[in-house]
Amino acid sequence: MTQVSDESPSLILHPSPEDANKRLDAYLAEKIETWSRSRLQRLIESSDILVNDKEVKASYRLREGDEIDVDLTEVPAAKFEPEDIPLDVVFED
Repeated sequence: MTQVSDESPSLILHPSPEDANKRLDAYLAEKIETWSRSRLQRLIESSDILVNDKEVKASYRLREGDEIDVDLTEVPAAKFEPEDIPLDVVFED
């Protein structure tokens, strides 16, 4: 069962009995196909993905009845603005 909350951008997942004993990162990679497994692992390490409201490792083995909370808040990309600075270009032929 997949559920998205209106209050905050998060995704709640409830693994099926067939998903028991799968690694958390592998399970999420199956369910969220638009994100890479390495990206999901980084989100797990930064506590943006919780299991039963607790921090776990990417290698956590799922159990029946687990609740996975995925924080979908995107960090805005940094904007770089060009600066008009004087440059001395040295060229030797």
